[in-house]
Amino acid sequence: MGAYVSSANCAAHYGLTPNCSVILSEDNTTAVSLGGIEMGEFPGDPDIAGAGVLGAFLCVTVASLLLSIASSAWWSAKNIFGVVNRLTREEKALRNWQISIAGIAEALVVTCSDQQVFTGGAYAITLRYAKACSISAYHYNIVANILLVTCATHLMAVTVARHYWQHPYVGVLRITVTTLVFVITGVLLSNQGSGSLGFPTEIPSHTDQYSPMLLPAACFQTGDFTFDQEIKKAVKAGSATAFFTGQIHGWTNYLIMFLFYLVAVGVSLGRVIRRGMGRNGRRKRFVAGLKKVFPFLFRIKRFFYAIFGLYLLAGIALSGWTVANAAVYVLRLRWWVDRSGWIQLSNNGNPENDPSTFGQLVPVLLMSLTVFTFLQIVSERIHARKRRAKCLENASRCHNTCNHRRDSDPNSHSQSRSPSPSTRTRYSTISTVDACSMHERDGSNGEGRHDELYDYPYNDKHKAEPVVGIRQVEGEEPEPVNIDIDDGPNHGHDHPPTYTHTYDGHGFGAIERSSVDIGISGDQRRWTTGRAHGGRSGVGSAGSNDRPASII
Repeated sequence: MGAYVSSANCAAHYGLTPNCSVILSEDNTTAVSLGGIEMGEFPGDPDIAGAGVLGAFLCVTVASLLLSIASSAWWSAKNIFGVVNRLTREEKALRNWQISIAGIAEALVVTCSDQQVFTGGAYAITLRYAKACSISAYHYNIVANILLVTCATHLMAVTVARHYWQHPYVGVLRITVTTLVFVITGVLLSNQGSGSLGFPTEIPSHTDQYSPMLLPAACFQTGDFTFDQEIKKAVKAGSATAFFTGQIHGWTNYLIMFLFYLVAVGVSLGRVIRRGMGRNGRRKRFVAGLKKVFPFLFRIKRFFYAIFGLYLLAGIALSGWTVANAAVYVLRLRWWVDRSGWIQLSNNGNPENDPSTFGQLVPVLLMSLTVFTFLQIVSERIHARKRRAKCLENASRCHNTCNHRRDSDPNSHSQSRSPSPSTRTRYSTISTVDACSMHERDGSNGEGRHDELYDYPYNDKHKAEPVVGIRQVEGEEPEPVNIDIDDGPNHGHDHPPTYTHTYDGHGFGAIERSSVDIGISGDQRRWTTGRAHGGRSGVGSAGSNDRPASII
């Protein structure tokens, strides 16, 4: 993209011959004509160098930078410094008002990246085809540095967002397009190093009366692919000074950022393998196996948290450095052109300072997508909170009704009561947390919660959850139906754990699991519960002995 452009190629393939002539004044202090354009006739291009375009790109990137800082600071406060306590899955579900600050920030960062993928790609395609032979070196430099700013936004999204691969197909598409943007940016920057004349990238002094930067960019390009050559030249730089002060502005930033981007993609894939797509999926197996092989690693996990925190800090710092460097360069370049007297005025003003043109309004209005995304996230959280609060209220009402029926039935505690051999007694148990969380994961095919705004860490200790209701259903069946499942405690999300506790002072034996149907708020699901050995069917409370279950 941007390669194979030169004066000869433009004449051969597009029928356009760039005017590269420079006519100086008699005293050689200024130029009378640059490429056939006299002073006051240089055409501005608001769609490329307009104030609205630059403002839109910089605002989105700066917002992404601030959100990345906030997300990383929140993560560090929880995992490194211990300022904020991590909540368990049960605690987060019960606190229905709790919203993940990091989740919102990361979702907005990814939105900023998605927005600039398409706008940046549009500018790159325009530069390669529509304006390849007519664009000036001044506007070429601005486009190259705008794309450098978009690369910083993409780097922050890959580095910071924990749920970048939540939807694998979307993640693959994002990585593919983002990698193409990085490569295109590198090609455009490397073209500034081709040609014997030397591409004009240095900002003219405020005393300079003219600059070859106002000539067509094709005048300084040979049409050769120089991307790999510029990389070799940077690698073979004899000193750090030569590496950081090359001819191409922003080339050093690009090389470091592209290398870090490749590392960030690998780290993000590693986080997916470690965490898995479900709460009890690959993450559980991977972490359990790693803990058996390297148990000492889990004793110093804060050390690894600190390393990851440094990784986040490095990615954000690199992006911030690139954005600041590119923004200062573009603003200073525009400032010189605006005051040089060469640009052609429109309505007695510089057309590039007027943000009302159509080409500038598009990226400006696209910034509202970030606002809409934020409002959508907040609306979804409010709706989810209301659903969870209603579910908790219904569960509490069910709990009170169950206790009332149990206390009013004198035979409910009878030791002699046992099911008939020809009768199958079925019980369904569910906790408040699982009942409310069930509605949150509708459509997830039983793979657990897939809500990036509620970060539920896997609870390795399998903390018990209080049972709020047991429904007894009597049906005529000759034999009970038992299903043996040996998949670890509460492995699949389709059944509660097996309990062996007491019910109001009455002991039960081990419980066999059997398939039952339960209905919660109209949602019919299959669950696995149990039958106690020893003459009485029932399910104990999972938690403590003085918290009895209720029989409906």
